[in-house]
Amino acid sequence: MDTFHINADILHKNIKDIYNEYHDSLLAFAKSYVMREDIAQDLVQEAFIRLWEKDHDFLSEVALRSYLFASVKNLSLDYLKHLDVENRYAEAYMEKTSQEDVIDEQFDKEVMELLFKTIDCLPKRCREIFLLHLDGLSSTEIADKLSLSIDTVRTQKKRAMKFLREHFQSQSSSNISFAFIFFKLLCSI
Repeated sequence: MDTFHINADILHKNIKDIYNEYHDSLLAFAKSYVMREDIAQDLVQEAFIRLWEKDHDFLSEVALRSYLFASVKNLSLDYLKHLDVENRYAEAYMEKTSQEDVIDEQFDKEVMELLFKTIDCLPKRCREIFLLHLDGLSSTEIADKLSLSIDTVRTQKKRAMKFLREHFQSQSSSNISFAFIFFKLLCSI
């Protein structure tokens, strides 16, 4: 390799030799920034691709070496900046999601408390049947468990639903809609 002048033609003819000569030291250099071998390997490869694609003239081997190390350093710093932006975005997203989850959990808790307070107002047998329904039992299973007819179970479930619907519709001061409460109720079954 000509140590006094390296133009694009010489560089292209000798790229494999240049790669072999500098690869390991550039890899170690990149790794000192990014701390990951796979990323460091990508950055070194990108530096060689840029060297290949642009028509550079170097007056000395020292200039070529300086270019390669500066290129790897800049690529490494760019990668770290990008990683920092990704991390800040992820943290902001997680914080926002976490806050929304807390609000949702609190709202769900309030809705469920209100719902179960209302269920507690049902007549004893009607409440018992409706709670078994909420536990996921079918009308047949409830009828068998309580020694009732299936029609009685269905009638009591309808009465419970009608009572709950009327109760929540009459709660006009509360911003909780009957449909939303029942959606939450169905999701919890």
